[in-house]
Amino acid sequence: TGANASPTATFEILEGAGAALEANPADRTLTAGVGVRDFIVYFATDTTRISVDNVGGTDFAPFTTVPLTVGASDFARLHLVLPGQGYLAGQAPYDGYGGTTGVITTQIAGSLFSVAVRATDKYYNRISTNISVQLITDDLYDDAVYGPATLSAGLETISVTLKTSTETAPNPNRVIARCMDVSWCSTYKIERGTSVHVPVNAADAAAFSLIVPNESFVPGDVSNFGKTGSADSQVVGSSLALTVRYVDAYYNKVPAPSPIPRVKIISEDPYANQGFEVNLSTGEYAFSYFYFRKANLSPGWRIFATTAVTSAVSSVFWSTSPYIAAAAVNTDRLLVILPNETYDPGN
Repeated sequence: TGANASPTATFEILEGAGAALEANPADRTLTAGVGVRDFIVYFATDTTRISVDNVGGTDFAPFTTVPLTVGASDFARLHLVLPGQGYLAGQAPYDGYGGTTGVITTQIAGSLFSVAVRATDKYYNRISTNISVQLITDDLYDDAVYGPATLSAGLETISVTLKTSTETAPNPNRVIARCMDVSWCSTYKIERGTSVHVPVNAADAAAFSLIVPNESFVPGDVSNFGKTGSADSQVVGSSLALTVRYVDAYYNKVPAPSPIPRVKIISEDPYANQGFEVNLSTGEYAFSYFYFRKANLSPGWRIFATTAVTSAVSSVFWSTSPYIAAAAVNTDRLLVILPNETYDPGN
């Protein structure tokens, strides 16, 4: 009564060790000694307690409730935890990317890693169900479907392999969990589980990869040997750009190789401006002054990126260009061939 009838109460939600932090309810000023404050908790547990104390004025004795039992909500989504992350139910945000702690560790192209799949409510509290799931990725060149796997009491671990390095091809690499029974999950509005971006580094270097004009590198595209495009025809005597990369088995560039390989450019044209050698200290080099001297429209000439004799790395697979048509276009001179001489263009 009197001055003590309207104290301001402050609240704190107390959780057990390792639980997600809950947002405390706002303070409440009592009226005639009574006040009501609604609150929401997101972590399903039997250890939640509510503590209340007053702010300023008379120092009233605080009060803490007995532990409350907070149950999970309805099954709402699949949830993923990847290497480097920890599972933490109730952890915001609640847009599908919460429920975890830590940072995903960098993976290696072509290497298996484990993904924990859970059935959860909207707030990432685990739901006991034996639903069947499968994993896919949005790695452009990983077309595998991992699974199906049946969750045991709402949990299962599935191994995944990513192929495309994000060091030099920064596409998003995410892991996605989906229901085997798509129609059932659609009916009950069960959301897919989607990881955040998974950083991937190149595997061990294995080969050189060479592109010529009108070709482009495509890391991860093993079926097309890591490149796309059709080689342009060339004119003898005109320089063409050649780019060589040091790549892993999935055609990902190895950006800081050790030891450093030394590459040499050679050609089937015996008179081509060739024999260039260079160290691939950054995993890539562009040659600007290569040109053919001998015309060959069909089938054309091929160019090779091979290991130089002086290279610190010897076990590197060559890279071979497609056949490139080389045309003689501009008349420059007349040539007389005398008896016992042989016409040898390009020489």
